Amino acid sequence: MRRLGEFLSPYDVSLALLTTIAGAMKDVDEPCTKIKNNPYILTHINSIGFKRADELALKMGIDREDEGRISSAMDYVLLNYCEAQGNSCIAKEILFSGLDELLMFSQKEHLYEAALVERVAEGSIVIMKNDRVSPAKLYDAEKYLYDEFRARSKRSSGGFVKNIDEFLADSSLKLGEQQKEAVEKINKGAMLLFLVGYAGTGKSTTSKTILELINTKYDKKEIMTCALSGIAAQRISDTTGYESATIQSLLIKHENSDKFPYSVVLIDEASMINSSLFARLIGKISSKAILIIVGDDAQLPPIGAGNVLSDVLTLALAPTVKLTRIYRQSEDQAITLIANDIRKGVVPAYREKYEDFEFVDITIAELLCT
Repeated sequence: MRRLGEFLSPYDVSLALLTTIAGAMKDVDEPCTKIKNNPYILTHINSIGFKRADELALKMGIDREDEGRISSAMDYVLLNYCEAQGNSCIAKEILFSGLDELLMFSQKEHLYEAALVERVAEGSIVIMKNDRVSPAKLYDAEKYLYDEFRARSKRSSGGFVKNIDEFLADSSLKLGEQQKEAVEKINKGAMLLFLVGYAGTGKSTTSKTILELINTKYDKKEIMTCALSGIAAQRISDTTGYESATIQSLLIKHENSDKFPYSVVLIDEASMINSSLFARLIGKISSKAILIIVGDDAQLPPIGAGNVLSDVLTLALAPTVKLTRIYRQSEDQAITLIANDIRKGVVPAYREKYEDFEFVDITIAELLCT
């Protein structure tokens, strides 16, 4: 702390920033030398982004066109854009434009091209088709998910019951045709299933029936359900009767294990999970486990980069059942019914009488100007 204070004091570093740096670099040999050689290593410390590190670097005399400065700025613009926009890549011209704005440069494309070549060579950035670039960690996460979903969709569990109609007849839950289709896919051996549907279409009911089917072969303790939020995790547990947890708590609980100790994993609210977290989660699930992924592709996209559920549906990567029939809403209540029709591109019966919705025509007669 004292040595760092003496080294950084000429550059007007605040006590709070000094404390943060000292705490993060307490186990680093010769921290002053390392900061002097490359001030941008400070961007690896939580709460110190490029702008704060760059301010210090410029005070230390770093050249504004220094290669290390350009490379660090490139990482910042690329990651910030992907996280903020939800994209997994960025057009090169947008990246360069962002660098111009951040560094207050003009016509420095040759510097950016040189830095980009270096970042690609060291494996931290990937150049894709159509001059798009992606952070390597994000690219690797999405490539892993793509390959993993395709591989899991080809495996078979061998199925469960011989007579699915008899099983469903004995169930306390009565399913519609679309819901029954999802259960039949699992019974025929599917080890990966995407169950997608709007609010009120019976995703939870279908999930419960699927888990009851799987429970005929696997013990209840081998089945785990999870979701991003605690509220969603509790809801799926209450609905299905099976153990549930948040995704983060599962990852932390089993961080020292290669895989989760479960033969069946159901993931709820999948539309809210970004690419990086999805890849971490799938990486923990055994390749021999049955995986059911439940979500609504019309919900708001995840916070962060990537939109896994939507991409899987677009690319048809795995067995999927889409529920569209509304069960939860009364015929006298319109909001869900009308929203569902709009999402399907159908003009809803908005002029009918409902308990919770009224259409008021406020058409203004055409005014003629003289």
